[in-house]
Amino acid sequence: MVHLHGAVTGRHSQRPTRDVDVLLDIGVMPSSIKDAVRILNGMGYRIAQASSACHRLVPMCTLGTDEEVPMADTAVLKVDGSTHALVAHGATALHMTHKELVGAAVREYLANRRDTINARLRAVMAQIDDTETSQVAALTGLSPERIAELGGVPE
Repeated sequence: MVHLHGAVTGRHSQRPTRDVDVLLDIGVMPSSIKDAVRILNGMGYRIAQASSACHRLVPMCTLGTDEEVPMADTAVLKVDGSTHALVAHGATALHMTHKELVGAAVREYLANRRDTINARLRAVMAQIDDTETSQVAALTGLSPERIAELGGVPE
């Protein structure tokens, strides 16, 4: 989709992968999945088997038809425009998909901060006792006194 938007604005770049991303509105036309697969197959494309270079697929579902179709196990990650540009350029330069680059970057970022994360988790756990108030305080950042002022928490 990024490359399509770039082409519309006159910016052409080399694709880091040879796959095709397809967006279908199955609510409007439930048969659009079968139609899209048929058309793409006619153009020489095949549904890729799960690998590190494609989306992981989850169990099949029928979507109200007799034919089972795979549903992609992905989520939208919202970032600002400059971060999106970094991901796009980095993925292209490293011959990775955006998904692969973001996954690797998050894993490395968290691994480099493991000690800080563990220390913060231990600090929060030390504040929690067996009361609902302590759990709410840890989650909200409010003091137990402020929680009581606001009406408290049923124990």
